[in-house]
Amino acid sequence: MTGHMEKSKYEASELVKVINNSLANSKTCNFGLELLQNLLPHCSNEILMENILHWTSYCIVQHKEDTLRELRLNTLARIIENSDHLEGFNKKFVTEYLSATLRICLVHRSDEEDVAALNCLMQCMKKYPSWFGNHKQKVESFLIECLDSSYEFLAETAAATFVCFLETGPAGQNGTNYVANFNKSFKRICATIHKLFNNFLNESSGQYYFAKIDEDVLEFKKLGGDIPSPSNLDVVTKRIINCLIFIKFLIVKKFSVEKRIEPKYLIDIVCRGLSIHICSSASAMLKSIGDHSVYLKKVQFHLLSIFRVYIKRFYTSLIPFSVVIENIFLNLLQRDHNKCDCFIVDMSFRASVYKSLSSWLSASTIINNELQYQEKLISIIFKDIMSPRRTMLLSVTDSNNKNADDRSLILINREIMYVQALDTLNSLVLSSFLFDQNLLKEVLLFILGRLNNSQRDKVDPVCNSTLCQVKLHEVLISLIKIEHSVALPSLHFIVNLLQRGLMNQNWKISQMSRQGLDILEKISQPLCPSLHVSTTQSAFQDAHRNNLLLDEHEETSQKSKNKCDKEINIISNILINTPNETLSEEPEHSFVSTEIEQDTAMESQEEDTPVVSVSVSHEKEVRQDVNQEDSTASVAELDNMFCSFQDVVQE
Repeated sequence: MTGHMEKSKYEASELVKVINNSLANSKTCNFGLELLQNLLPHCSNEILMENILHWTSYCIVQHKEDTLRELRLNTLARIIENSDHLEGFNKKFVTEYLSATLRICLVHRSDEEDVAALNCLMQCMKKYPSWFGNHKQKVESFLIECLDSSYEFLAETAAATFVCFLETGPAGQNGTNYVANFNKSFKRICATIHKLFNNFLNESSGQYYFAKIDEDVLEFKKLGGDIPSPSNLDVVTKRIINCLIFIKFLIVKKFSVEKRIEPKYLIDIVCRGLSIHICSSASAMLKSIGDHSVYLKKVQFHLLSIFRVYIKRFYTSLIPFSVVIENIFLNLLQRDHNKCDCFIVDMSFRASVYKSLSSWLSASTIINNELQYQEKLISIIFKDIMSPRRTMLLSVTDSNNKNADDRSLILINREIMYVQALDTLNSLVLSSFLFDQNLLKEVLLFILGRLNNSQRDKVDPVCNSTLCQVKLHEVLISLIKIEHSVALPSLHFIVNLLQRGLMNQNWKISQMSRQGLDILEKISQPLCPSLHVSTTQSAFQDAHRNNLLLDEHEETSQKSKNKCDKEINIISNILINTPNETLSEEPEHSFVSTEIEQDTAMESQEEDTPVVSVSVSHEKEVRQDVNQEDSTASVAELDNMFCSFQDVVQE
């Protein structure tokens, strides 16, 4: 063991020598910096204490034109990250190196170098937050300038750095200053987005009313010329998207104190941006308007993404806005049916709408929030999944002038949209309480038809993928197991379809088919099936419910006295359900009761089964006394009736 430790120390010391020699040589300095980045997380305290100041001196950028600037800043960030336990180094770094590091980081170069500068700046603010109290204005200006970048990864890194920036300077008692920083910055960014919307939307029709935010906005460089010009639209779009990325990171990133987010501000931004539509097909002849439509769609993609992120973390705060949220989704889904074909030709946005709506429906189920427009939403989704020919023809027509890659992308987007629509439909079925029964029956028949066509290898341009088949089975299972389901159109057909699904090679489909058969078995053949004797059965059960507990003791004593007298007790747990499991209390049996009653009546007539008469007493349990000679025959006849009923249910 000792020999192994000595060998490891020797190898580490040799590796340190290689790094130091490489750093000292300008030709091999880049190799030394890369090797140092990989070594730092594994260095012992002894090696760090001996060499960390020496390594830091090589990581400080001496001039702006340094070709190794990105590599030096990344290595310096790794040094600061691994120096938590080195108090002497931290004190010396603050006094000798931190000012120079900040000065180098706040210089814009290429996107890659700016990312490295932001990473280094982030580590410095995490390690020395109080030092940045006097430099907040310079850091904030640098971060705002990053909002003009078209490099999305740079914007995300700047957003993460901005969250760390809010926790710099004096924290105050219980972090009150940090709470105020977060609240003020969130409102400032929201106000900035509204101001950018004013320029971007340019008083478009369908403006959404929003509450004014009493907060200063972020200051950008002024744009030249008119706002609607393509170059200016591109800049404004990048600023809006990057501001939305900042809001997303404010929601997602960990914060040391309480986050105070007012959902009204976020809902106003999302609803205002989604309420506008510029038809790309109608404006194809006007290139500027066509570009405007493309930029707007990019912004709306990010709005839907932020909405999904917020739902996952703070969905309970959205309960007061549930009607507004459902209304905006309803308008989005109705848009292409009523006005244009924009979202059918390009189905990626429609798939994103369905994905966001599905997230909201899942949250509504958790908080038991009753939906207001569930039937309208189901009707629209049903139209989307029921009319694939129109969707396919529009997609193919639009893709005639495109290459093969573009056409394949269109087909992929169409499949994604279809899957998301089915997923949303499944969430609606599971989360809603009131339905149009005729509409549900149409949906069920459509699902059964699609699955039947797929199992019989009939060509289906939309539902031919395995993922679509899985989603169709999920919707079918949800429709079967909901308590308020309509009468199933053909129980025999559904059973056969699910039995064929058991043999599917896809494990998921096979398991769901088994689940569906189990549900149908519980509905059609419960553990204690009821014996259909006559219309007086319900009155008989009511009398039995009232007298069972009172006469239980009397029944036991009476049986012990009359051992020789054989009786047939019509009220039995074997023949009739217990009071808690009566037919009137199980609505899910209603859709098979008529068929069973008819078949049972026919078999009763054919077999000439004697009718059992029942009389009701006020306080005593009803019994039918028969002679000892006839008891054996009566029991046999009742057994035959019971067996024939089971056969009917199983068929």
